[in-house]
Order: sequence, then structure tokens, then C-alpha cells
Amino acid sequence: MDDQLRTAVKNGDVDALYTKLAGDPYILDRIDHIPIVDTSLHIAAVAGKPHFTMEVAKLKPSLAWKLNHTGLSPIHLALQHECIKMVRGLITLDTRLIRVKAKGMVTPLHYLAQIEEPDLLAEFFICLSIVY
Repeated sequence: MDDQLRTAVKNGDVDALYTKLAGDPYILDRIDHIPIVDTSLHIAAVAGKPHFTMEVAKLKPSLAWKLNHTGLSPIHLALQHECIKMVRGLITLDTRLIRVKAKGMVTPLHYLAQIEEPDLLAEFFICLSIVY
């Protein structure tokens, strides 16, 4: 990922994202072709930028399924960094994300069952009933 995009992600600057996309409309596609990668969604999850995450996930939904070099998806990282708004946003876009298998076959549902977020856990169970 180039420095301009990385800076936009860390700052949560959606306008800078679109400026970058205007100059290079395939930048997200190139990132998507890399099998194991820290995508802009991973970086935004760590930085706690839910609005930016939702914008990128809307533009390139497949990035939400990617694992990074530590074996985690963006939703796993959002849970680890207690960015519940981001988790809710991602499962709104695709409820199946609660079953993304990270390193050790741990899903966001497994992870969430271990932390104290009963309301979000209930939302995950509702998602499960919708998905299946």
C-alpha cells in the first residue's frame, strides 16, 4: 500500500481516499489480489476509524474477508481494539463475516464469546439465525 493511502487510512480521511482513487481507480483491486495482506480495512480497524472502514468495505467488500500477516481479518482486529461501531457496521454489510476463520480457526463469534460484550454477542446470534 502506498504512503498516501496509508496516511488517508490512519487519519480516516475519506476525501483523501477518493482523491487517491481518482488518480488510481484500481488500487483496491491490486490490494485484493494479494492473498495475505494488511488492507486499508485492517489498518483502519487498528486505528479505530469506523467511518473510513465502512466506506472502503462498501467500495470493495472482498477486503473484509482478507487475513493479514498475523492471520486476522478486519473484524477480528476491530474486536481486539474494541471498536464495536466498526464491528456492527461490517456485519451490517455482510452478516457472514461473523464466521471468517482467522488463525487457529477462531471466528469473530468465538472471540466475542470470550469478551464481555453481551449486546453484540446477541446481535451475532441474530445474524446467525438470518444467515442459516
